[in-house]
Formats: sequence, structure tokens, C-alpha cells
Amino acid sequence: MKRLTKKEMVKDMFFLATDGLRTTANFVAGMGVIDAIAEHNYRTTIQEAWDEVSEAGDSKTAKMVMHFLRNITFNNLCGSDGFPHDRAWAFRRDACIFGF
Repeated sequence: MKRLTKKEMVKDMFFLATDGLRTTANFVAGMGVIDAIAEHNYRTTIQEAWDEVSEAGDSKTAKMVMHFLRNITFNNLCGSDGFPHDRAWAFRRDACIFGF
């Protein structure tokens, strides 16, 4: 069995959580959210979240997990001074489009 990449796991959770919310107008924002979460979190964090969503298999759990991942990604995007910079705010704006 093929091992999923971080981005594939995040994409699975994102698609389950945003079913009916994705449009061509917010495609770029969605890909930005997926990329930021995959790039700025440890594999174990994403794997544990994915395992939880896979076990439950419902959009409610996926939304809850994506909200959690949004919070930790926002914190991870903050600068070394501990304050959010432009990239962190841009990520948060994109995530808010989908209710995270």
C-alpha cells in the first residue's frame, strides 16, 4: 500500500470538510490552505489528524480537525518574534473563506 504524502492527507481532509463550499472563485485560496498546512506541520501531526478523520469518516470531524490544523499552522507561520506576519494573515484569510 502506498504511503500518502502530507499534502495528499491534507487534501483528503480539506475536501471532506469543504464539500459544497469549493468553487472556481475560491480554488486558489483552497490550494493555498492545503499547501500551507502540509508545508508547515510535522508529518505526525497531519497523520494523527488524518487518522481521526478517516476513522470518523464524516464532514463534522473533518471540519473540526481542519480548524485545529488552521490554528497550529497560523502559529507556525508566525515569525521568530512570535508575531504574525503577512503570510500568516494571508493564510488565515484564505482559511476563513472555508469556515476554518
